Amino acid sequence: MCKLSEKKHRENEKKFRFDGIKLLDEAVRCGVELESVLVTRDALKKVSGLLEKINNKTSIKLLSDGVFSKISEEKSPEGVICVAKHIDKIHKIVKIKDEGSNNMNELKDKSIFILESVRDPGNMGTIIRTAAAFGVDCLLISDDCADIYNSKTIRAAMGNLFHQNILRVDNICAAIKELSAQERNVYAATLGREAVLLGNVSLDRRDCIAVGNEGHGLSENAIAACDRKILIPMMPDTESLNAAVASSVCLWEQFGRNISKN
Repeated sequence: MCKLSEKKHRENEKKFRFDGIKLLDEAVRCGVELESVLVTRDALKKVSGLLEKINNKTSIKLLSDGVFSKISEEKSPEGVICVAKHIDKIHKIVKIKDEGSNNMNELKDKSIFILESVRDPGNMGTIIRTAAAFGVDCLLISDDCADIYNSKTIRAAMGNLFHQNILRVDNICAAIKELSAQERNVYAATLGREAVLLGNVSLDRRDCIAVGNEGHGLSENAIAACDRKILIPMMPDTESLNAAVASSVCLWEQFGRNISKN
């Protein structure tokens, strides 16, 4: 179980781990397939009702406080660690075979937000949480983005990972071009004289916005694949926004404003 802290083992075994009572609660509510739950005696009293709801094939193991503290990844552990199987039903990997081969056809009527090379797992988790909050159907991410099953990603996503659709692609530029072919506007969030201020763009639910790497933004190829450029208005001489913050601003502008109207 401890080796699931490493990405290569998570990928090989198609499993991941997470700590805490709230995440256990969310996992049970979302029907995540739990392989095992490790729990201390004190925590058992708090989660007994949740444990009654899980599949009877799930292994439940009682650990001493000493053993538990050695394997927990939390600074303030709550006495619960879960091991779950990858959620392949909503988290998918797609290899783009050829441009124009309808690799993105299943997303034709979905709202999509695009991420390229977002490497920080905390940022990734925050974006997952924000996308879920604003009702985005699917996050489309490049294959070099942070692992969605990293413990920091899971923690930052606050349980939203368990129900947010995520599609990881090996060729983000080809994927963007296919989305454009679906009569969508695909906007690159980037600097440049051609960029239109975010608030001055009328965004449809089927439009897509792409946000890039924390330090370098979107690649030139990704920008070229997009139809247009947008820019978040900021005060002069200020640093660019964190990738998670920039994504949150874009998501709010496109989806958040209309939530109260639905």
